[in-house]
Amino acid sequence: NEKFDLIFSMATFEHIPYESDEIFNEISGKVKKYLLTIEDESSLTERHFARNYEDIFGKFNLEQVKKRKIKKSPDEALDGFIARLFIKVKS
Repeated sequence: NEKFDLIFSMATFEHIPYESDEIFNEISGKVKKYLLTIEDESSLTERHFARNYEDIFGKFNLEQVKKRKIKKSPDEALDGFIARLFIKVKS
């Protein structure tokens, strides 16, 4: 039942299969203040599952307050990833 001021995910959520989407509700319930995601939202492979995290977490009382597409990462590995900051809103 523990909650956290900040939950951070980088290139993790994109590997959760669609049939396990209920985990996003569980993660949302652990957020006390902020959720920060940096994910590839467009690749679709056997290991990557494309999603729009604003749509997903918006259903669970998390409001997106910032979004930034990463265009020039130092090693180009994160180019095209999207960083999103969400804040918990009262239900």
